[in-house]
Amino acid sequence: MQERVTIGVPVYRGEAFLEETLHSIQKQTYRRFEVLISLDGPDPVCEKICARFLEDSRFKLSIRPERLGWIGNLNWLLAQVASDFWYFHQQDDLTEPDYIEVLLEHARSNPTAALVYSDLVPIGRIKGPFTQPRSVRGATAFMRVMTLLHEHFPAFAFRGLTRAAAVHEAGNVQTNEIENAGVPISWLTGVARVGELLHVPRPLYRKRYHSNNTESKWREWPKEKQIRGWCAHCVNMLEQAMRIQATIQEFRMLWLAAVERLTSPRAGGHFFPIAELTTSDREMIFDGFIDRARASTMLNVPALLDAEWPEIQQWSRGFYWIPSGAPIEIKDFGPNPVCAGMLFNVQPNGESAVWVRISRAGEPGLKLQLGNTVLDAVLDSTLLTAHVPAAVTQHAGKIPLIVIGHWGEARSDPVMFEVLERK
Repeated sequence: MQERVTIGVPVYRGEAFLEETLHSIQKQTYRRFEVLISLDGPDPVCEKICARFLEDSRFKLSIRPERLGWIGNLNWLLAQVASDFWYFHQQDDLTEPDYIEVLLEHARSNPTAALVYSDLVPIGRIKGPFTQPRSVRGATAFMRVMTLLHEHFPAFAFRGLTRAAAVHEAGNVQTNEIENAGVPISWLTGVARVGELLHVPRPLYRKRYHSNNTESKWREWPKEKQIRGWCAHCVNMLEQAMRIQATIQEFRMLWLAAVERLTSPRAGGHFFPIAELTTSDREMIFDGFIDRARASTMLNVPALLDAEWPEIQQWSRGFYWIPSGAPIEIKDFGPNPVCAGMLFNVQPNGESAVWVRISRAGEPGLKLQLGNTVLDAVLDSTLLTAHVPAAVTQHAGKIPLIVIGHWGEARSDPVMFEVLERK
């Protein structure tokens, strides 16, 4: 089989690395591909670079008469796909020579896969290695889009090899007015409606990180803009997920998954510090999400959920956790007492440890403070555990133990941790 592959390269002021990028494409061991280069507006410098590759009949150059922006230029390229597979190649990234060959073989071996992607290796400003996203599997579209709503899924797979049927099903990459926050991930949700997203554990794609990367700018936004961007992203995700064929019950579960995504450290903690959100921040996120979902031209939420907006908002808020501000109660802790200068509750690394049982499930970011020493804690539902430096319990006495929040604020009343004289 000799499947054809379309490689889309949107270019805007890419002269610094463009020649190196196009060379890496040209060196592919799989030869049956075409490269569509789209310059986002006239650019004599990049035109000259691209011209060096046009003697290779597989390379084609198109110049937009006016700038479309990155998403507009990418969507123009997506509309040209008439081959068996597509992949997006960033203007400053590099691929290994066997990138297409390896991914295409994996796609042939897995006909249910809508997209296959490799490890992404960072080059430039950021050094690796990265934790690579796991495959998105599931026999049904419902399970696949539910997985994407529930978990963080970085846009590594956006550069993967995608079947043309999935490209056409996903359609254009969506936009939002918050600098198109997170839109590659919502496009991947559209791809997941067709089939699985499968990870090939090979370091085949090298992404260049520099100060102009979109993901670099996200973390520099003020918190209010990050919140608006995350709300926009979550609604974009919902707009893609709710286009599957599903029952009303399943649509309600997808809706609640999107509500959960709003303040899920698993999903959003990579983009902005969810553990630091205040009660008013969480209120703002929920209200912003509801307002955007109501205004969406792609969703008729009341029809899909068989409920009117007042009811939807009421039970959505019931499932959406907003901290009450009430103190956490320490129900039990141990070991207590301990002996001065002696190890206790010894862990595999040889250090002492304390455990604290609290009155309700804790939120991410909780820590323990023993006297004046802050202890990084591991949270498991209502149980906090932390290593205790030997210096803290060198002398006998009673030491106050409290639960604190991310900013060091007290979240509980103190209990007394007793250190006895060594006999």
